[in-house]
Amino acid sequence: MSADAYNSIAFYGEYEYGLDSKNRITIPSDWRSGDEGELFVRVHNSGSHIIVMAPVQLSRLLQSVKDCQSLPTVAERKELIRDIASGARRCHADKQGRMVLPSEICEAAELSGQVVFVGAEEEFQIWKPERWAEAKRSKTENQRRAINDLGI
Repeated sequence: MSADAYNSIAFYGEYEYGLDSKNRITIPSDWRSGDEGELFVRVHNSGSHIIVMAPVQLSRLLQSVKDCQSLPTVAERKELIRDIASGARRCHADKQGRMVLPSEICEAAELSGQVVFVGAEEEFQIWKPERWAEAKRSKTENQRRAINDLGI
């Protein structure tokens, strides 16, 4: 199994899939590495969705906490690292992109049945369809202005 199979994939687009009663999912074909691989999942801080990232992305996130000047003490940085790392669960995707999400992660994000996979470049997210629809509708004024400024 290649631990770094998903490290160089960029995740773009939006796909609706089913999550079965055993929390099995299939990663969209555009996002598959074609090899077995390791991914990390955790519930977003808001509880609204699941974040899925490759090992290198989780390492970068933890490194950015170590370098974070907003947290002035080493103890505060270590506490945040602990919170992020303890909330992450390792999952293995097979060559067909199938993997099982931990039940506690699905329960915390209230996922079952249909889910939406949302690309976010170096990670992807898994949302309950109703929550994703609401998130798309509730852009802030700053986000709307940035979209207009970018011409997209």
